[in-house]
Amino acid sequence: MLTGIFCGFLTAFLQVASYFISRAFLQKSGNAAVLLTASQVLIGVFSLPAAPFLVPWGSLSWRVLPPLVFASFTFLVGQFFFFKALNCIESSRIASMMGLKVVAVPVLLSLFWGEHFVVLQWVALLMAMIAAVLINYRGGALFAFKGTGYLFITIPMYALSDIGVNLLILRMPGEGLAAKAAAAALLNNILLGVTLFPLIRIRHIRFKVLPAAAPYALCWGASIVLFFVCFGYLGAAFGNVVQAARGPLSLLAGILLVRMGLTRLEEPVGWRIWTFRTVSTLLMAGAILLYAWTRY
Repeated sequence: MLTGIFCGFLTAFLQVASYFISRAFLQKSGNAAVLLTASQVLIGVFSLPAAPFLVPWGSLSWRVLPPLVFASFTFLVGQFFFFKALNCIESSRIASMMGLKVVAVPVLLSLFWGEHFVVLQWVALLMAMIAAVLINYRGGALFAFKGTGYLFITIPMYALSDIGVNLLILRMPGEGLAAKAAAAALLNNILLGVTLFPLIRIRHIRFKVLPAAAPYALCWGASIVLFFVCFGYLGAAFGNVVQAARGPLSLLAGILLVRMGLTRLEEPVGWRIWTFRTVSTLLMAGAILLYAWTRY
């Protein structure tokens, strides 16, 4: 469990960093499809050298294909709309709002996989939803909802992908959860890279875009491997609880970037709004801890 928690926190840190890196890329190109395609192709290429050593090719069966395809392509849809949202929403806000995934996963498990909730878990769900709305507060009576519509697609797609990842790891052959999770991550990366490679030469996507997308691909690719290992040890529900640390981390990073004058990456707002966001993030953290306490 400690290994899973450690990997979950590292995942959260790398994901926060990747949010800011991807926002910088999108502000230059403004094209979510370009970043999605270029980064996934690069991650697939980065995964190829390790695949012969970490993927148990001789032991693979067709049982891994359904969860692999399910996890990979729900992620692909979610990632595209996440980039669309990131064009409209500051990284610190979007990372905190992604905490809603921690309740989306158990809700979907309840609807389609027979999971059951207790009353306190529903209270945690309500707290998380309130926190996600309050994080968008801009002062006065105004709330900034621009781009949040994309998150209504992103969050359930990510949640479905998380469930698929957990199922994929359970079906992977091999010894040890870490090894099975790493092999599953490599298969996911290679599948997405192969699927998107033909798009590299279509429209605005060219090979010259790849170097600009490399920093994000390295950061996100490393987080994906750690993400799979975290889920291998903790499962989809508890894994999301740990990774929700990206909310407070993103707030701290946002404040730091504004103090450094990097307002292109994080929109400057008054300390009153930062305080409001901090309280909202703490409310989200409380919802997450309440859910974790009722479940474990």
